[in-house]
Amino acid sequence: MINDHLAKISNCHLAHSDLHSLEHPQVIEMAKNADLAVNYFKSGIPADDIEEEDMCDWYPDFMDKEHLPSYTSPRLLGKLHRKCNRFWNVTMNIVNENRYSKTPIDPVYDIYGWEEYRDEAAGLYKTYNSEIEVKSLLL
Repeated sequence: MINDHLAKISNCHLAHSDLHSLEHPQVIEMAKNADLAVNYFKSGIPADDIEEEDMCDWYPDFMDKEHLPSYTSPRLLGKLHRKCNRFWNVTMNIVNENRYSKTPIDPVYDIYGWEEYRDEAAGLYKTYNSEIEVKSLLL
């Protein structure tokens, strides 16, 4: 499909709109070109391919292009992306919590009679961890 440039145009439009703004003339032109690409199979009017000078040198972090230079996007999509990633990581840590090996007890803290409070301490520790993880999501 020689005229199917939609993905390339859309990705470039998204990167430029995050870098500049939706009102930037270059972004508006790319949006028009993306519209042509979307409607190509109905209209038969091909969209222009992205020129080399219009390609992005840097991509916002939310596009997950790890193999290309990226920056931390200050805009809403970037903020949502990072919050979702943090939420995912915390959730996976909670799910996988039981897979980690237990830390041995340091003999310095091995106080006579401590076993009596083991369950209470474990419950408090889990509550503490959960609250810390939830608060880290709000950052």
